[in-house]
Amino acid sequence: MTTYTDVSFPGFNLWTKRTYGRARRGERVHRAVGGQRGRNTTVIAAIAEHCGILYHEIHYGSVTKEVFSDFIASLAAIIGDARSILVLDNAPIHNGIAAVYPELNFKFLPPYSPCLNPIENCFSVFKSYLKQYLHREAPRCNAAHARQEGVTLNALRENILQVGVEFALPSVTEHVVSQNYNHVNTYLVQCIERRDIFN
Repeated sequence: MTTYTDVSFPGFNLWTKRTYGRARRGERVHRAVGGQRGRNTTVIAAIAEHCGILYHEIHYGSVTKEVFSDFIASLAAIIGDARSILVLDNAPIHNGIAAVYPELNFKFLPPYSPCLNPIENCFSVFKSYLKQYLHREAPRCNAAHARQEGVTLNALRENILQVGVEFALPSVTEHVVSQNYNHVNTYLVQCIERRDIFN
């Protein structure tokens, strides 16, 4: 079984928003965004072609090498198969992980090759669903709603973000993962033959 694992490229926070909107003709779309964005949230996930998301963890703040190493240890306990291949991109956080876990079979993608990493598109689907959820919940992210629920504004915002992540994770289904594996396979021959990829 080939397992791709990756740290979601930049962390996201409550103000992660859609990149498009609608306005009347001749007017620009505006959205007021608070200056205090809160802690970033990072999802570390591993996918497998016939499983969907195999394992994930949610972390607040930045992910260190130690956190990533603990994630790999938990993932290894779930996989439990020495024949599995863990495919990682060349993110700095992945450096040295193979030396920490010599019993695992790691393969590293070449630099600048997101077309060979199916988890990149899976995270795109995930972030799309997360943005939809946060857009719907935006009216609740204020001090009045926090007082009404008896929590601090920061606690309310973190709760909304956590619920949003749990809402969006199921969007990365087995079908979505399989589609992304198939998409990656369209580039393999070109890469093996060291041809340029233009699309």
